Amino acid sequence: MSIKAELINNPRLHLIEGDLADSSSIIDKLKRAGWLQYRPNFLIMEGVSRYLTPDNLKILFQL
Repeated sequence: MSIKAELINNPRLHLIEGDLADSSSIIDKLKRAGWLQYRPNFLIMEGVSRYLTPDNLKILFQL
């Protein structure tokens, strides 16, 4: 992930690693990165949704 971070030179974009099946740890990581839950956000989860259970996806989409 550090290689990708070096390629992106935009302070408004954040690359965050985490276990998407553990929504509480993801929320903590997002908040530490400056995420404001009640402001418009754009989360990219390309290629990972197929590996999560329907329940995990439902929780993530309710964030």
